[in-house]
Amino acid sequence: ALSTALCTVSCKDNAAAKFDDNAATTTATEAQKLETTEEYNAGSDVNNAVAGQAKMAFDKEVIEFGDIKIGDIAKGEFEIKNTGDVDLVIMSATGSCGCTVPKKPEQPIKPGESAKMEVSFDSTGKPGMQEKTVTVTANTAEGTHQLKIKANVKS
Repeated sequence: ALSTALCTVSCKDNAAAKFDDNAATTTATEAQKLETTEEYNAGSDVNNAVAGQAKMAFDKEVIEFGDIKIGDIAKGEFEIKNTGDVDLVIMSATGSCGCTVPKKPEQPIKPGESAKMEVSFDSTGKPGMQEKTVTVTANTAEGTHQLKIKANVKS
């Protein structure tokens, strides 16, 4: 459209008219491009849609095993609920040491649904008060969330 407009303008006899028409054509063309871009952006799902977000909520932040005997393996679970509006994907769940082993949900958690994450704690060689961390990595705004397990390991 711009090359056609320039050709039409260059075919006129008056040099001043060529310049003025060229400026007007360029301005109109730029305005049309801008308007077309704005219409495209306004109608585009990619640019206009609010991106969904997965959000994690837990039934508890800490599992308290209480008193356990040294050498016992204590087991518990956290319930993870997706309070967001897209699937929640738990990419990893890691314990702060080899004695704390979480088993993350393998399937995505749909919005509004929940899944359980089992955690076991091996108290072998860990006497006294123990507090361990489980780090959950997921597709949320925060990225990671930390949970805790606690036990009083008695000989």
